[in-house]
Amino acid sequence: MLEWHNKSYDGDCGDYDFEENKITIYKSAHRSALDIIHTIIHEWQHYLQSTKKYYEYADKYSYQNNPFEKQANYIAEKNKFKCKKDLFK
Repeated sequence: MLEWHNKSYDGDCGDYDFEENKITIYKSAHRSALDIIHTIIHEWQHYLQSTKKYYEYADKYSYQNNPFEKQANYIAEKNKFKCKKDLFK
């Protein structure tokens, strides 16, 4: 499930709720369609990752050093331009 929210920006662009199996995108945190695409790809990666392993990493690493966060950012960066190109054909 994908939800859109308008909330004041507090640093979060989006999140994935493992328990509810839901991606939430915070529209006001984005400046462009490309930013939104990046966030959706990033959060989708969390959907694909192991919940148990994610929480193990969260206990062991800071957010920036969490291997699953690094992976989600890498894949989003790698694919956001192709996705935008495909969306806006």
